Amino acid sequence: MPLPALAHGLWVLIEMVLDSLENFLVLPARDALLLAGGAPMTIQGHGRRTIFLITIVTLLVLAWFISNQSGKKFEADKWKSWKETEFSLSMRWDMVGDLQRNHSLYGMSKSQVLDLLGPPDTVFGSEHSYYLGMARKGINTGQLRITFGDDQVVSEVSVWDG
Repeated sequence: MPLPALAHGLWVLIEMVLDSLENFLVLPARDALLLAGGAPMTIQGHGRRTIFLITIVTLLVLAWFISNQSGKKFEADKWKSWKETEFSLSMRWDMVGDLQRNHSLYGMSKSQVLDLLGPPDTVFGSEHSYYLGMARKGINTGQLRITFGDDQVVSEVSVWDG
């Protein structure tokens, strides 16, 4: 099927869906507004469809944003075995909040941290860094940075986003 015909078919389908949804959502909302003493809606033709489409797109974006908030429960086995793939770009990033809230890293020995998180991705002096993958904000990536004091106990924990 040629692309213009496919695009036209898709547009016709969208128009049918919008007409159907309009009967269930827009018209009852207008009637409720009129019963409440509000001003009648005077949007006509494509203007009404445009506003309805913008509303639907806004709701979809909002639903996507809410569903993509990080907040997965920290699981040591998944953390340690994580490989960055298309389907798990931000798995560690999603777990880091729960890790910080429910597993106090401060005061842990280096061996305890290694048991919990596995080997770090980079070591620079007394600082161990764990790559978190893609942040769910734009194209940023993140790192969990853990600094050990002279006694080999965690003295600082920070999440770097950038």
